[in-house]
Amino acid sequence: MLVLVRLLSPEDYGRVALGQTILGLMSMASVKTFLPHVLQYRDPARIDWQMQFTAATVMNIPVFGLTLIVAGLLSLTTHYAGAALPLAVLAVVLLIEIPSNIRQTMMQVEHDWARLQGLMLAGAIIGNGAGVLIALTGGGFWALLASALLFGVPAAFDLFFLLKWRPNWSWNWAGYKETLQFGLTRMGSAGLLSGRQTVEQATLTSSYDFGVLGVFTRGIGLANLAAGRIGSVFLASLYPVLTRAEPESHRSSRIGGLVLCLVAWISVPSAAFLALEAKQAVLLLYGPRWTGVTELLPLAAAQLTLGGLIATAYGLLLANNRTRTCLIIDMLAAVLGVLLAIVVIPIGPRLYLASLGIQNAFVLTIVVIMLVSTRGITLKDVFLTVAPPCSAAAVGIGGVLGVRTVLGNPKILVLHLAFEGILFALLYAAIIRICWPERLREILSPFPGAAGLRKVILLV
Repeated sequence: MLVLVRLLSPEDYGRVALGQTILGLMSMASVKTFLPHVLQYRDPARIDWQMQFTAATVMNIPVFGLTLIVAGLLSLTTHYAGAALPLAVLAVVLLIEIPSNIRQTMMQVEHDWARLQGLMLAGAIIGNGAGVLIALTGGGFWALLASALLFGVPAAFDLFFLLKWRPNWSWNWAGYKETLQFGLTRMGSAGLLSGRQTVEQATLTSSYDFGVLGVFTRGIGLANLAAGRIGSVFLASLYPVLTRAEPESHRSSRIGGLVLCLVAWISVPSAAFLALEAKQAVLLLYGPRWTGVTELLPLAAAQLTLGGLIATAYGLLLANNRTRTCLIIDMLAAVLGVLLAIVVIPIGPRLYLASLGIQNAFVLTIVVIMLVSTRGITLKDVFLTVAPPCSAAAVGIGGVLGVRTVLGNPKILVLHLAFEGILFALLYAAIIRICWPERLREILSPFPGAAGLRKVILLV
């Protein structure tokens, strides 16, 4: 990101962003929606991988063809023709995802985290490396497409050439019934989410242009990287473990409470500091060409942090087999999101982000109520999710502003961010350590080297 954002234009980012969003909408009927059902099995021995591969192929190939048709139709329009070629190229991802998703899910079921990490890291290095080389040679938006196309290649290679797994194209309707029911429900949820995002980006493009969409997505991207993705990353990593606990059990509730607290305790201060240092962060990470991101960043950080907490609580509901409840929540969020996009985006992106923050706060409240009512977490967990990070972040912000008033701002940008970042982190950690030591001890307990870490922070 640090390299590409200085080599590519906002228009490049806007064109690829709309293409990726439309691809996400098309992918609602793909293997990505149906395959996660195997993680719901409490007994992994029940999984028929051959049948899952057959189903993935039957789903993804027609979606691939349909995506090419949509790309062709986009090329005939005035506002969206710029996204046609990126979408056509991105359609190849649907073919790569057949073996790559099967292999990645196999490793999740087996809890083979080291191999999964290695393959995902290899995909990131290959894709991003190719993207930088393409950008340096003036390839424009092709640099952004490279990472999407190459990310899943190592997992597919591992399945076919290292594991030497081969499909036998077997099929069993009775055995696929549960996966089909799960997938159809999740397809509705995926379609609602992707549909809202498509309306959002299409409205931004038609109301403004691909350059404004590029600035908007870079603001969202930076906020997502700093705070918004924390919840989804934790859930993706822990979901195969969460589904092994019996729904509505004490163990499930305890794990859910700790996960929600951990996500909030990391994402809330991250978003608060990013909002506080928006101007400096954009100048350092993106450069002066992207100063338009600065005014969007605080609002983007707030709404994406709430979105990350929604994703965490939502994942806990889904792990407890509340698929219908999740679908209803998705319907509510999608309807509200589409209405906001159509009505508010033409007024201005800032007001739209503020409206999304209010919407996410409303949806989060509903999800948490449902989670408490189904014994996914307790009311005590809700309090410990909200009060500690908000209070500690407020103290950190106050301390930074106070020191900034007394000492002024360092002239060197890196020193400015480093000094205020260390001060904020120390104040935040001190408040958490002093006021909520018991919950901090619980959160740290599963981590490798937890005993040594507790000694460092005098939590014995």
